[in-house]
Amino acid sequence: FVCLLANTFLAGYYLRNDLKVALGLETRGGYLTRTERSYGIASYVNQTLPKEAKILSQEIRAFYFQRDLISYGRTFKRLENYEELSDERALRLLKEKGFTHILLLDWNQGTAAKPLPGEKLLALVNDPRMGKKHFQKVHEMEFKDPSGPVASYTLLRIK
Repeated sequence: FVCLLANTFLAGYYLRNDLKVALGLETRGGYLTRTERSYGIASYVNQTLPKEAKILSQEIRAFYFQRDLISYGRTFKRLENYEELSDERALRLLKEKGFTHILLLDWNQGTAAKPLPGEKLLALVNDPRMGKKHFQKVHEMEFKDPSGPVASYTLLRIK
């Protein structure tokens, strides 16, 4: 009986933040906003972008997005040899493929992390000649992970 009681208290201690939603003390949306990095930006995208929006994204967590979200690093970059293209051709390819938006993800963390794929994409967006002319910032959002890292999202519209 003592072991069962001790295990119950340990489970309650480790699940104390998750139990709030299970007991109805916190909404599903509030819980997911607090615990899942992509939920906040996905909610924004789902509420504001048209259903036909097509997003080229550095975020690989696509579960909560209700729009067409293509992972730059896992799909687009590999299929199109995108990194080798000129800036003009890369932009033209984005438009030809029907992309309407770009979702950038930047990890502001003090630890050494693997760089995210998308060097060409970042160079294109940040290029003084191309960036402001062809991309419009729509929304910015941050997610602070309880373990420390901060994920910064930038949603851009392709003009």
